[in-house]
Amino acid sequence: MQGQSQGFRDELGADPWLVGAWWTLGGLAWLSLGAVAAWGEWPGLAGGALPAWLDRVGRLLILLAGSWWVWRHLATRPVGLMVPGRLSWSGARGRFETKRATWRGEMRLVWRSAVLVGVRLRDPVRGTITLWLTPHRLGEAGWWRLQRFLVLGGASGVD
Repeated sequence: MQGQSQGFRDELGADPWLVGAWWTLGGLAWLSLGAVAAWGEWPGLAGGALPAWLDRVGRLLILLAGSWWVWRHLATRPVGLMVPGRLSWSGARGRFETKRATWRGEMRLVWRSAVLVGVRLRDPVRGTITLWLTPHRLGEAGWWRLQRFLVLGGASGVD
């Protein structure tokens, strides 16, 4: 059986680094929005400037609407980023079970690097979920088993 893999099965936990990265990206988006609202130029007003009060009100509205948008998207984190569950993967088929739902279907590798693996699971009923796997989520032994499966199991290449 050398050179073959029977599949991959392991528990996924929460990764504090992914949670931190998610909030950091949201903070950077908000800082960028603030910079655009504070110092950005109004398109289409070459030569004709807005009155100062209208400029300030417009910038404040942009900042408030943009802040609401950033917060709304930060609060609705992607399911596959941090939700704990049990992942089973064999060949091109996979299964991901959480306390609330189960996805079954075609599994594809979408990203692979030294510390991050992304897989997409397409369930015909529940839809698509993308899972982001890290050494912190799987543990050292689970990460090793995943890497072994990716090499020996012949998981298909990146989408």
